[in-house]
Amino acid sequence: MHLKFEPIHFKYQSKVLAKVRKLGYTEEDLENLHHYITNYAPIIVHMRANNHFQHFVKDTHYRNAFEISNAGKGGIGGRNEW
Repeated sequence: MHLKFEPIHFKYQSKVLAKVRKLGYTEEDLENLHHYITNYAPIIVHMRANNHFQHFVKDTHYRNAFEISNAGKGGIGGRNEW
């Protein structure tokens, strides 16, 4: 997890766990899901290779528009406007 989002993660962790339990699942089920998404879930990245490939070479992780402040509508705050 990116350190920038750790406070958000912990802020909502108990709410997500409560919802998971209400749906009949356990904390272990939630942890297994998180582990799968973090380590194994396949993703598709659409990009313009001529414009963006240089960033993949320089960085160790793919960063979406919400993780960088100069993309989209100014970072994660733009998601709240949806």
